[in-house]
Order: sequence, then C-alpha cells, then structure tokens
Amino acid sequence: MRAAAIMLLLAATLLIWVVTVAVPAFTATASIVVQTPTEVDAHRVDAVLFTTFGWSGLVTLCALGCGWAPGRWLGARLSKGIVPASVVLLIAPAIVPPAFLFYAWWQSWPADSGLYRWALQHDAVPTFRTITMVLALIGWSWPIVALLVAGEHMHRSRRRAELLRLDGAGVLTRVTDAIRQDRRALSIAGMLVFVLTVTNTTCFDLALIFSVGNELRAMRELGANHAQVMMAALPGTIMIIVAAVVLLLLARGRHVRIRVPMNDRPSGRPWFTIILWCCTIALPFTLFLTSMASRPSLTGDVRTFFDLYGESLTRSVMVAGIVGVIGAALTLGMMQGFMHHQRVVRVAASIVLAGWALMFIVPAVVVAIGIEGTLNRELVAGWPMIWYQSTIVLVIAYIARFGIIAALLAMWCVRREPTARRDLRVLDGASSLRGFVATNAPASRAAVIAAAVVMSMLALSEIPVTAQVMPPGRSVLTPSLLNEMHYQRPQAVMLATGMLLLLAGGAAVLLRQCWPTARGMALVLLACGIIVLPGCRNDIGDEPEPIRTRLIWGLTGAGEGQFMYPRGIAVDAERDRLFVVDKAARVQRFSLDGDYEAEWQMPDFELGKPTGLNVGPDGRVYVADTHYFRVMVYDPDGREHLRFGSYGEADGKFIYPTDVAFGPNGRIYVAEYGGNDRVQVFERDGTFAFAFGEPGRGMGQLNRPQSMVFNADRTELFIADSCNHRIVVTTPTGEIIRTFGSAGREPGMLSYPYDLTILADGSLLIVEFGNNRVQHMDPKGECLGVFGRVGRGDGELQYPWGIDATDRRVFVLDSGNNRVQVMRTP
Repeated sequence: MRAAAIMLLLAATLLIWVVTVAVPAFTATASIVVQTPTEVDAHRVDAVLFTTFGWSGLVTLCALGCGWAPGRWLGARLSKGIVPASVVLLIAPAIVPPAFLFYAWWQSWPADSGLYRWALQHDAVPTFRTITMVLALIGWSWPIVALLVAGEHMHRSRRRAELLRLDGAGVLTRVTDAIRQDRRALSIAGMLVFVLTVTNTTCFDLALIFSVGNELRAMRELGANHAQVMMAALPGTIMIIVAAVVLLLLARGRHVRIRVPMNDRPSGRPWFTIILWCCTIALPFTLFLTSMASRPSLTGDVRTFFDLYGESLTRSVMVAGIVGVIGAALTLGMMQGFMHHQRVVRVAASIVLAGWALMFIVPAVVVAIGIEGTLNRELVAGWPMIWYQSTIVLVIAYIARFGIIAALLAMWCVRREPTARRDLRVLDGASSLRGFVATNAPASRAAVIAAAVVMSMLALSEIPVTAQVMPPGRSVLTPSLLNEMHYQRPQAVMLATGMLLLLAGGAAVLLRQCWPTARGMALVLLACGIIVLPGCRNDIGDEPEPIRTRLIWGLTGAGEGQFMYPRGIAVDAERDRLFVVDKAARVQRFSLDGDYEAEWQMPDFELGKPTGLNVGPDGRVYVADTHYFRVMVYDPDGREHLRFGSYGEADGKFIYPTDVAFGPNGRIYVAEYGGNDRVQVFERDGTFAFAFGEPGRGMGQLNRPQSMVFNADRTELFIADSCNHRIVVTTPTGEIIRTFGSAGREPGMLSYPYDLTILADGSLLIVEFGNNRVQHMDPKGECLGVFGRVGRGDGELQYPWGIDATDRRVFVLDSGNNRVQVMRTP
C-alpha cells in the first residue's frame, strides 16, 4: 500500500508536469515548424532587446547592492534563533506586484502637484517616469536578495571576519572575502531578480518604455502567428538562459556549513536596513496614502470596490487556493523524486526541475502561446476547449510559471539532509516520504508550507501571463486593476493592494494551521473544489446577448483602417463620415460604411495620447489632446485651425481634458480630470467663459467626467461621470438637474461609463468600459435594454470606450478588439 501511494504521488507529479510544461512547450516549439511566419515586422523586438537587458541589469546590480548588507544582518540574527519583525517587512513587498509599487511612487507626483508642474516645465516627465520604474523595481526586488542572503549567511560564523579585522586586513579585502563567502546566494539572487525584471511587462508599460515582453505582445496583437512570435522571442530567451547559466556557474563551489558557536554573538546595527526599507517601500506608500487623505472617505470606495470587483476577488482567491494546494502536493512529489533509490527517478526529477525553470525564464507571451495552442482546441465533446474557456486555464498557467518554486524547495530540503541522518533513516526503515518528512521536520514542513504560500501569493499578483490567457468573462483581480492604474483611479488600486496583503496573510495562516494533518488538507481541498465549480461553468443564464451587428471593420495595426487601441469616436452624420483617434496618436476618417478616407498625426504624443474627440456644427474636428492639456481643432483633412488651453488649474487651463461638446450659442464645453474634475465652457474662439464642477462624489461634484452630450434642444447636458459610475444631468450653465446610475453589473447600474450618445427619441446609449456592454436608458435613468457581452467574437466587446449614432445606426468603439461594430438603432 505504501509503495502504491508513492507511485501514485510520483505519477500525479509527472502528470501535472506534462500538462503544464511538456505539452505546452512542445506545442509552442512545434508551431515554428508547422506554421509559416507571417509578414509582421519583428525588428523592433531586436531593437529593444538590449534596452530591456540594460535596465534589467541595472536593477539587478542595485538590488544586489541594497539587499546584501540587510541579508547578512538578518542572517546573523536568524542564526541565533532571533526572528525579527523585519522578516515580515521584507516579505511584504513581494506579495504585491511591482506595478503597485510603481503606482505608489507615481501617485506621489500626481498631475496637479508642484513636482509634476516642474517636470513638465523642464521636459522631464519621461525621465521621472523612468526613475519611478527603477525605484519600484529596486524596492520590490532587494528584499528578495536580502532573504536569500540571510538564508545562506545564517549558517556562517562571524569569527572569520573578526580574524581578518584583527590581522589588519583593509576594508576592500574584507568586503571581497565576504562576497566570496556569499557568492552562492548573491548569484542565485541576481539570476532571480534579472529574470523577474526581464519578464516584467507592466512596469515597463506604465513607464512607456518599450521592452521585449511588450513588443512580443504587440506583435501578437498585430496578427503575428505563433511561429513569428516564437522566432522573435528566441534570441532574448537564449540570452536569458545563458545569463542564468553563467550566474549559476558562479554559484558553484564547495559549500562549507559552519555551526555558529554560542558565544559568537551577532553584531551590527539595523539602521541601514531600516533606512533602506523606509526609503524604498514605506516612503512611496506613505506618500500615496497622504495624497489619498485629501480625497473623499473610503466608505463609498469600499462598497464600490466590492460591487465591481467582488466576483473577480472571489475568483482570485479560488485560483490562488488551488495553486497553493497543488504547490504543496508538488513539493512532496518532487521530494520523493529527488530522494528515490532508483537513479532513473532522480534523473527524471532533475528533468522536471529543468522544465519548470525554462517555463519560468521565458517571456510570458511564449508560455501563453504554448498553453493556448494546447487547450484552445476543439476535441471530443469540447475537451480540452472547456479548460481554455474557464478558470482552469489560469491554474494551469500559474503552475507552469511557478512550479519551479516547489521543485527548488523540494531539492533544497532533500539536499540539506545530513548524510549521517539519511543513513540512519534508511537503516531504521524510514526511507519513505513519510519517514523523510518526520525525520527532517521542521525543514520539510517549512518547504511544503513555503511552496503553498509563495505560489498562492504569486498567483494572486501575477499579471503578464494572466493578461494573455485570461478567458473572457472570467477576470481575476490584478489584471483588471491595470486599467485603474493607467486611467488614474487610485482608490481602487489602494484597496486592491490591501486586499492582496490580507489574502496572502490569510493563506499563510490557513496553510500553517492545516498542514500537515490529512484532515486539514482535506478541508482545504474541499473548500477549493466547492469554490471552483462556479468558475468552471461556461454557460451563464443571465449573460446578455451579443450585439446584433450590421457591420464590423477595423484590425489591429498601424496601417490604413487599422487601430492601436482606439479611444475616441465621433460621427458627422450631416456629411456621412466619422473620425476615430487611437493610441498611435492618429485621427482617421472613414465613411459611415467603414471605408478609409484620410488620416493625420497629432503633433505631440511622447507624454500620452488623446482620449476623446467630437465634430462641431461646422464640420471641424475638436480633439481633446489629453496629455498635452489642450484642445486641438482641425478641418476634416487634418489641417490645424485652432488650439487653446495649457497646463494648470486656473480658468482656461487643463489637467487632463477628455471630451468636447457643443452647447447653445456655439459654446464649447470641455471635460477634464486629474485634479480639476470639472467642465469648462469656452466661446467659439477658445476664450474662457465659465466653469462648473469640482472633484468628489457628491452633488455638483465629478470624478473623471469622461464624455458629454447635449440633448436635441440643448437644454440638458448629460455627463458620463465615469469614476462615480453615474450620469450627471445639468443645465447649460452647470446647475444640477438630476443624477442616475450606481456602481454594479445589474441593468440600471453602471461600471465606468465612458461614453454616451442621445438617440432621436431622447433615450441614451451608454457604453460601459467596466461591464463590457452598451446599456439603453431613458433620460430619467430607467434601463431599456442591455447589449453586448465580453469576448472577441462578433457582437462581443472588450473594454469598449466610445459610442456615437445616426438616426439609423449606432457605432460602438470596441477598443480592446481594435474595431468598430455597427448595430441598428434600438
């Protein structure tokens, strides 16, 4: 029975490895042979390769320099059985994604701050973004270095350093000797930080720096097939593998364990560690919280957060719990493999370890290609397609990405067992896994718990792979919050960070209490199984029907009639044409049937791209040039006629203008956010007239007014108050008439309404960025119907941003799918 259980455990471990590593790796590799590379330019990937490696190398060196001394100090205390609070403080940054730390630094110099004003005046905004990225990545990674160095240094005596000092050795000699002693931990830590930085896409993306991961993702979105992406990723992957091998070779050498004598008291002061932690971790979050103190109370934000993200949060917990349980089981299976008496099993365990190491260091898009190519296939009765359309695909992706944690911990636990203890255990007949765990406690227990906790925490905070394979309608928390970071919604980001910290701590406590009792683990598995059932369903009864489209046009790309995340659409019904602006800072003109006619480029776009535009009564195009704090006016062929506005909070100045509307007497209404959160009114020549609104969520207050539209007789202005999840109706002079809508997913509720248009009968069509749908409402806020659902098929939407209409047709800007969908007027 015991032998059968061992074989079952080994077979289960091997099966998981085959499903998460071997088959996806084979599928991704085979795509190079089977598919013909498409004609998509891959030279940009080569161009940014050295840029990515340069920044990653700089972050790695800084992390090693910052984390080495705290690691030695912490290791000296751990060697005496002292577990200081700094251990928890060092682990805390690794729980949240580095993008959250970036956002905390970013919010310390918001758009309405004096520091941002100074940076803007000195053309230093891109430099500030780059510095923010480097600070975030260093602050996130140096604790990893410190923890690894502490684990190595806790077994060393300080007498060697004292003898060198007594012998008169200089500082350089003593530092060199210390580096030689810690080279194993420093090399492994350097490899880990370097790989994590290279494969990070979100921080580079937020800093507007092109990296390998982002370029590979862009290639895929531009229509490149798997073969093209794999070939483009190959040079970078080889360089990462070579760098990892070199660092591991540096870590080789005889490891001498020295028992620390009782009178070898650890010395040194923790001031450097405290100052470093405060400057790189505590400071940005303190500045972030300070900036949040001036905002409305969090009571409404918490309620809104759970209304919008409660389902995603539940799904994140579910997936993280399953990944943690599987991680614990994999650690036990790999322990059995590494300690097995047959050489072939030990060799197989080493191959499994190498496979998971490869999946960890390759770019995220390569892992996504392998998983997609394996699971996105229709076989018998829809299998395994059902896996790809449910949260199971996320579990597979996380195990593929982070299985290396379980394997390394198992190898560490087995190899640290003293030879004498192993021989005695075998002689006593305790050669089974159960005997190994019993005789090597608490190390074996610590390895299992650590694997479960670390893998569950990484599953909670992972973004790059999640964004690639997340099934439509099955969103988890962290990728959803990338939009919150991009579009300046700090309340949700702060709440999500707190939730991740609480969840990670709860997972650690739960696994610590339940493991290793069989009853406790059975309860954890049962709880995960109960929660996972709803997440695996493919049919949701109350899911709305897709849009009944009449016409679809647009592809991903930078060519004519193609889009790079379009964010503004405006119809000129009188002249039978429409205009679209995208994140390539291009304005394109089309016929109402989708025929490309013309385009022009915005004059500046390094700081950011426009988010809205409209067509005036005279046919001119008014573009809200958001990140350049102005409104640009063009004729339909792209010739500039007028520009007005500049950075500032005074009348006639903007922070981030978002949309333009046209009221009575030809006046121009401009919405803005970023600290002003108001509507300013101008005369036809751009002269300031008056303004109304202020930041907040009460009556007369706005929180990112994203777009506006007047009714037919221009007596009522409808404002999409997007971050308050409502529609605000005012008179042309700004007096509040009524508001309707609240945060949620039910009909009549809204989630980030980004655009709206008024039909001939006076009813409204509202496009919801957060709910991936179009909602039909009467002027009082009663729901008349819901159209569209999340997805990439015809009539399905991914983060729709804009909407406009004629008497007979409605044009929906399906931004996440880079296209325009046309439906009949309801």
